[in-house]
Amino acid sequence: MRALSRRELQDLDERMIHQYHVPLAVTLEKIAKGAVLLTEERYPYARRAVIVAGSGNTGGVGLILARFLAERGIAVCIILTQHELFLKPTSQRMFSHLHHDTMLGVSPEAHDDELRDVLYSTNVIIDCMVGYPLGRSPEGEVRRLIGLVNESPVPTLAIDVPSGFDADRGPIYGTHIVADSTLMHVLPRSAALSEDTGALYLVDVGVPEAWFRQEEIKPPEYDLRGLYPLR
Repeated sequence: MRALSRRELQDLDERMIHQYHVPLAVTLEKIAKGAVLLTEERYPYARRAVIVAGSGNTGGVGLILARFLAERGIAVCIILTQHELFLKPTSQRMFSHLHHDTMLGVSPEAHDDELRDVLYSTNVIIDCMVGYPLGRSPEGEVRRLIGLVNESPVPTLAIDVPSGFDADRGPIYGTHIVADSTLMHVLPRSAALSEDTGALYLVDVGVPEAWFRQEEIKPPEYDLRGLYPLR
């Protein structure tokens, strides 16, 4: 199956909004719904989930996912890499709709031991810190949280690519999430070739067939849930 480069995916994401008139929030919600299904499939025992969320669109997926999981009776804790005031506008809206039972922490305000307590006492960690746009080595709180997540014995589900991965070249920076499973949308990234992405799945976000025809790409054969297992 063909892999998409970072530039190709950025172009597609822009076309989804401006050419196909699909709001960004709709795409993020479809990714979050796929993440719920994957969580239920791979971690059916999970009654507690920790979502580590950045300030960008991947973090927005995490905020939507937190609401969906809470509505299913799963206790959710969100750890933000920055204060919520620094969230992008779409993520700000998602933040305002969090379930009232959701626990919230801000990484810069917590010591390592406090974060370890949270990361060790859950059933699944969901990595929503940095997606495919990353083009440099992770820094600051993202770097710190990558280390703490990897220390935990709890399995990690990564959204888009494991944080710290370069979407085109994989784990080249030396600091990255080692995922038990990874959920990507549309088509895989070249980074998917790394074993540190774990079990790989694609989720259908409604890309029109016209785009696949134009790009001469065969679309994935999603199952009835809108998921496609790559490995």
